[in-house]
Amino acid sequence: MCWFGSTPSARARCWDKPRRNSGALFANRQQACQKLASRTATRERTRHDLARYRAAAPSGAASRQLLQNTEDQLAAQEADWRETRAELQAFDARLINATRVSHPDIEWAKARFNDAYVETLRQSIRAPATGYVAKRRVQVGFRVKPGDQIMNIVPLDHLWIEANLWENRLESIRPGQKAEIIVDLYGSKRTYHGVVEGVVPGSGSVFATLPPDNATGNFIRIVQRIPVRIAIDPEELKKQPLRPGLSTITTIDVNSTPVSPNDSIVKTATSEYTTEVFDKDLAEARARAEAVAEARARAEAVIKNNLLGAPDAAEACAVAEK
Repeated sequence: MCWFGSTPSARARCWDKPRRNSGALFANRQQACQKLASRTATRERTRHDLARYRAAAPSGAASRQLLQNTEDQLAAQEADWRETRAELQAFDARLINATRVSHPDIEWAKARFNDAYVETLRQSIRAPATGYVAKRRVQVGFRVKPGDQIMNIVPLDHLWIEANLWENRLESIRPGQKAEIIVDLYGSKRTYHGVVEGVVPGSGSVFATLPPDNATGNFIRIVQRIPVRIAIDPEELKKQPLRPGLSTITTIDVNSTPVSPNDSIVKTATSEYTTEVFDKDLAEARARAEAVAEARARAEAVIKNNLLGAPDAAEACAVAEK
């Protein structure tokens, strides 16, 4: 099996064995052709000798023993000739419609190579974003299947505040307004600055698993809360890191120029949602293409070396059948 943790040259050498076996198979067929040609010539010579001995036997020029020995020798040579021809036919059965670079053994090696490559890729699970691992649900040796939740990834350098404000206080809330946040983790001695990015189009209750249905008439009115997303200054996050789920006290300056509350300035195409782990896959794909090109060149070299000084196999067999 070809393992992809090795160097490209080592991976290319994984294809050398089937290529050399294919070249050896063609060379063995060539050898069988030459052997068939040799035994054909020997058989024809014995046939000519036997014909002369039979013609000379009536006059006593050739003894009966010599005639009998020649007939036995011809029978043995006929058997050797048929054996060699069967051996050649066995090679032809393995090499029918095949070349030195498209032999089934080579195609099988290519399939194993591709399977090993795919299996290697499947062993690596890439994270969609750069962050910190939280709430890991698997351990070494666990088996996972598609759909299993393995862990949570938290990008701590890209956090925001979700201020759940009362619905009767949202009249003047607009995207772009400045905000100040006090987090219980650091107390009032540390104030974060942010900007309102948008107002969620619905209260938290309507997105719950069991949303309320107030059409029965037996209804107690409860003030609803609407989530407001507030971005935090990233430089302040670097100096004083935060964690998701903390309690905050948020103050919003509503005196800025009003815009539509349906506007949103949320930026999702930030560097926090990008990752460089897939660059390795692209590099491996390019390296694999180079390895394939190198392997093809090596195959051509092996074929050329195997063909040095050897005539075409079909031509040799044609001579042998004469």
